[in-house]
Amino acid sequence: MNPRIFVWVSVLILAILVPIAITSAAVTELNVTPDVVVEGKTLSISGKASPHEEVWVEISFVFSIPVSKGKYYHNFSGIHFPEGDKNFAVTTENVEDIRISVHPVFWQTVKYPLEGPKTATGGTATISMSFPVTWYGITVDINGKKDVSVFGNAAASATSVNLTTDMALKVQADSKGDFELDMGSEGVPPGEFLITSGSIGKSVQIVSVEP
Repeated sequence: MNPRIFVWVSVLILAILVPIAITSAAVTELNVTPDVVVEGKTLSISGKASPHEEVWVEISFVFSIPVSKGKYYHNFSGIHFPEGDKNFAVTTENVEDIRISVHPVFWQTVKYPLEGPKTATGGTATISMSFPVTWYGITVDINGKKDVSVFGNAAASATSVNLTTDMALKVQADSKGDFELDMGSEGVPPGEFLITSGSIGKSVQIVSVEP
């Protein structure tokens, strides 16, 4: 890829690394199957809202990662980014700063922020992304399987870092108000995570082997 184009796209992506406010239609029903899923398998998410409404489905999980020599690092291998409107955010606590890398982006690894780590405020740091984005007539999206690494300097004397990951996906309800979405669990570590839409939440357990 032309280096100038790569830098231009990187700057464009950097420009949208800002906190995202999500509002969703009134959701009256939310179903998730199965409620226990093996790593890498697909979840079926469905529900009911007003006819033709845009609905945001949010997936979030929290876990702890160890600190080694004052630094923290975690790699989400092969995490799936569906096509369409989506927001992705990573928050770390007990840290001095945060940085993420995404691979592949136009066949290369891109680190954000481009100029270096983002400094934490009160020991907490967040990076948010929203896709797709159009700038001067060119649309950039991230979809498919990506390796996302989160890393930085931990706070002084910290032995672990709390990491929260949030992904929000927009779906369209049909003429009856029904909506559905298939979500891959690739890259999600074992443990409990939460799926919410509107004011309704469902817990799902990710396991390493079939129960």
